Amino acid sequence: MKDRNIALWYVISIVTFGIGFLVWYYKLNSDAKRLAGNKSWSPAISVVAVTFGVLLIIPPLVSHWRTWSRVREATNADGMSAGIQFCLCFVPIVNLAYWWYLQSKLNAALAGDTAAVASPA
Repeated sequence: MKDRNIALWYVISIVTFGIGFLVWYYKLNSDAKRLAGNKSWSPAISVVAVTFGVLLIIPPLVSHWRTWSRVREATNADGMSAGIQFCLCFVPIVNLAYWWYLQSKLNAALAGDTAAVASPA
């Protein structure tokens, strides 16, 4: 897992007409899965939900909600309450901050894990 720059992924997503977003979304879910040590979810299913699931409307919404929950589980973040989750996931314009917030939480958790591994007590 590596520290990802969300601004760079925004640019890549625009340049690649959304393909970069799908790659990043897979990596986000994959990193959360590894940090949480949870084997029960698949990052690929999350990507399928936000691509083909758009035809049914509900699967992308569920995928975004569950991705937030997975990042919360992986990072043990207290500040990721359901109220903030609802606003960032489903309120137009405000949800632009959603991806940045999730990636920043994972980056912070990863930095904490790296520090713990680098200097064992």
